[in-house]
Amino acid sequence: MCAPLVSTGKAHDSNGTLHSKRVEARCGGAAIASTEEIADLLTDVIGAMEEGGYGARDTFAVRLALQEAVINAVKHGHGNDPRKRARIWWVVSASAVRLVVEDDGAGFDPDRVPDPCLPENIDRPGGRGLLIMRSYMSWVRFNDAGNGVGMCRYRS
Repeated sequence: MCAPLVSTGKAHDSNGTLHSKRVEARCGGAAIASTEEIADLLTDVIGAMEEGGYGARDTFAVRLALQEAVINAVKHGHGNDPRKRARIWWVVSASAVRLVVEDDGAGFDPDRVPDPCLPENIDRPGGRGLLIMRSYMSWVRFNDAGNGVGMCRYRS
């Protein structure tokens, strides 16, 4: 785990006056080998969000997307191999929650995953996790190898 982060930034008010602004953020990380280990990670991230004053809508969205990303890493990236660990990093700031999930798998091309909302894919099991992540997060980006995802949820 990381210690709470404090950074100072500069901002202009409506009168054009430059002010320094102190911003606090909490961050952490985990290495997870099985889906049973996700609960502690979710407790840490959601706890940091609640301490930061995030509401139920935001915590629900982050919980769902993070859980889905970690399950995908453990199940698809590592084939549920208990010797392999998915790596997760997170930062909760006043304005956003940023998450990264990586695994050691071969990766995939997210653009080639069938859209589960299309009629021909309704009965197919794939693609729903990506749909959930994309629907609930402000943005979702995959690394070039396809074995890592970064996500962000801006405070609503």
